[in-house]
Amino acid sequence: IEAHGLDGGPFIANLPEWKDAFMDRMYRLVERDKNHACVTFWSMGNEYIFGENNKAMYRWTKAYDPSRPVQFERAGENEFTDIICPMYPTIARMRDHASKELGRPYIMCEYAHMMGNSGGNFKLYWDIIRSSRNLQGGFIWDWVDQGMAAKTDGGRPYWAYGGDFGVGRDKYWNDENFNCNGMVDPLRNPHPHAFEVKKIYQNVLISSKNPESGVITLFNDFFFTDLKEAYTFRWELIRNGEKVGGGTFDASVAPRTSRDIRLKLPSVRKAAGVEYLLNVYGNAKKATELVPAGYELVKEQLPFASNDYFKAPASAAQGKVHVEKSNGKAVLTTGDYRAEISDGRGGHGLNMYLYKGTNLLDNACEPNFWRAPTDNDFGAGMQRSLNIWRNAGSRKLLSMDVTQTDSSRATVSCNYLLTDINCQLLVAYTMYADGRLNVAVNFNNDRDNLPEMPRFGMLFTLPESYSTINWYGRGPGENYADRHDATLIGLYKSTVAGQFHPYIRPQETGNKSDVRWMTLTNDNGFGLKVTGDLPLNVTALNYASEDLDPGFTKKQQHPSEVVPQHEIFLSVDLFQRGIGGLNTWGAQPMPEYRYKVKPYSYSFTLSVVH
Repeated sequence: IEAHGLDGGPFIANLPEWKDAFMDRMYRLVERDKNHACVTFWSMGNEYIFGENNKAMYRWTKAYDPSRPVQFERAGENEFTDIICPMYPTIARMRDHASKELGRPYIMCEYAHMMGNSGGNFKLYWDIIRSSRNLQGGFIWDWVDQGMAAKTDGGRPYWAYGGDFGVGRDKYWNDENFNCNGMVDPLRNPHPHAFEVKKIYQNVLISSKNPESGVITLFNDFFFTDLKEAYTFRWELIRNGEKVGGGTFDASVAPRTSRDIRLKLPSVRKAAGVEYLLNVYGNAKKATELVPAGYELVKEQLPFASNDYFKAPASAAQGKVHVEKSNGKAVLTTGDYRAEISDGRGGHGLNMYLYKGTNLLDNACEPNFWRAPTDNDFGAGMQRSLNIWRNAGSRKLLSMDVTQTDSSRATVSCNYLLTDINCQLLVAYTMYADGRLNVAVNFNNDRDNLPEMPRFGMLFTLPESYSTINWYGRGPGENYADRHDATLIGLYKSTVAGQFHPYIRPQETGNKSDVRWMTLTNDNGFGLKVTGDLPLNVTALNYASEDLDPGFTKKQQHPSEVVPQHEIFLSVDLFQRGIGGLNTWGAQPMPEYRYKVKPYSYSFTLSVVH
């Protein structure tokens, strides 16, 4: 096997007769600069079979300089490596190692594959690492997307990857976008998962057994620095997204120790429909070569145990709701509001929600079970194994029932057969006298042979003019069930166009989790509000899932080829499966972020902002 030394000259290894020549060359490299970082420890190569040469190299190295640690991943846990340095271990294997006294450091030579929309379960890695004396961390693969600047024939820029170089993919071996597996893009702009890494790597762990008391616990994860030398701290008390208190504090906490800090919180009043969140931040006290003074390096959000946000009493709406069923549709009206639910001749389900004659919807809403596969999804074969859910929203109306328990509200219940999967879906629309329209969705399954659901929700299509998005939930960046620690619950404002993240290969993007409510409004502040009866996942894009979904193969796509539509596709979901991040060649998201087929139900309310 031919490789190259630091001076560019070749050396030969892995054959017994070349062992002395190889070791002589390594000897001369070390002699050139004994103290340089690149030779502070020895690595005997990477990704080749462990054999007799490795044993000889290890013995020679330790005889020449026993002070230098030697590591080789393929040596596993035998005596010919001083560091246990596995590549992409499973969570179960990490937990097993964390429970043992290994006698050596455990440093993953590669882990947390960051290809495309990735970085799920990163906190889980570090919960295990921090629980163990031996587990010391690892090397994320990779730092930067290795794309090359290119332009389409029309002049639109994009990052080229394997198969993009004008020779036909059948002429040269390539692995498509596989080297685009970074935390940052080729210009070093961070991907969303980079912020998750920053959060989990922070050197202060903040917790509280009772945030209401104002007592928080700081653990100093540094080994040599007192927190008073590194950070200035501040706190904010948040009530339903609004700041109602705040202050600063300093904390002297010795390395590897904890200390309780008492904050002077304002008095709060517990009530249904109200939640309090205590946010704590740490900012760099002094400028360094890497960050300026005042740069935020630490953050944590602590919810109050007494929060009761989703149990607010329903407001009593005054007025009357009228309901009429005829000509293949049911119509609900009250005051300036009107909702039309079709039986299938004008599109299944809710296809109009009007205020003073203006329809906020472009098309009928429909059930949504699919997402554009991520690179991790493709690696695990999700595009085929879960393919049945792509068109699972195809449905046949079994019945449409109208009920009115009192004059101030009326309900239209649509019972569907999901024809591709032979399951039933019940969607009930209830209009109240103030014009609010509650949507209750119930999935009922009688089959035990269906694969897990990628997502479960309802999809709405709105005019593109409702381009301003406000929400109360996690933000500001995209977040998912297994990658959300860097995104705090709060009030955020953005644009629909800004929800699309241009991964080098287009894929699922833009989700917001733990959403309490969100609005989509036009330049005049008019638009649609969605309010959850429980925490929602919400995505609003100028792209339909099929725009970002190449099908069974990746098809060499780039963001420059995906054209935004003149509509907004709003997904209001109960859940979406985790994005994973163990590897991109077979690993699934962790089991707690995968959703087996069983009965599911959730509800939310539509209203008009004006």
